[in-house]
Amino acid sequence: MTTPIEIGFGIGGDPGTALTLLTGTTAAATAHELWFAAPAPGAPDPMALMSSGITIRLRSGPGDDLAVDLLPCSPPRLAGRWAAPFVDGDLEFRIEGAWRGMRRELAASAVSHRPAGAIRAAVDAGGDVTEILSPAQRQFLVSCTPPGVAVDHLRAVGPVVSTRWTGIRLAGTEVTAERWTGAGCDLLEVAARVVPVSGEPTWALCSRAQELQQRCLDALRDRDLPTATVTDRTSHILRALLAGDG
Repeated sequence: MTTPIEIGFGIGGDPGTALTLLTGTTAAATAHELWFAAPAPGAPDPMALMSSGITIRLRSGPGDDLAVDLLPCSPPRLAGRWAAPFVDGDLEFRIEGAWRGMRRELAASAVSHRPAGAIRAAVDAGGDVTEILSPAQRQFLVSCTPPGVAVDHLRAVGPVVSTRWTGIRLAGTEVTAERWTGAGCDLLEVAARVVPVSGEPTWALCSRAQELQQRCLDALRDRDLPTATVTDRTSHILRALLAGDG
């Protein structure tokens, strides 16, 4: 199966200046609040989930959702209904390449869409994050994640403000920009997406993605926008949230 590829570029320097260079001053943006699931205080390894490749992200704003992400994902673990992307009611299952710098991995995400405000209300109520996972997301965790990972008794840490701009033109293609602020962090990432055409083999898609990755890097350099030293923004900001959590 040939899957889409998302190519991410962390942007260094001042995010505000970079956004002006990328979007101008009038680009519309959409803002959400993000939380991430983490073990209860005092757990032996507060980053245990992420160390196992699992991220549970909660998002509230104009539209709410809860995502269970597996990155990196081993293709043999995606069996049965999880072997290909699908949409089933409020659940969207995605499989795509995730390219960040020299890292080229496969990501799988089970996203449960919720009414606006539902995630915020659940976070404010407290309790175990696993209790608000959908049945299908629980099945995804059981079926596709590595054995021996305890996914229970989790709390939501955050929020982080996510602001997203779409429709930006860079290197002859359309990209998005997303800025995360919170816990003393201010991270900006630009992402381009390469979608396979009908019948396209994986090698041809990867060749197109590699070419686009280089074009975008050249375009960012032409605008004096350096790449960031942070290559895994989720891990970086989760560590910052936990460090300030007391």
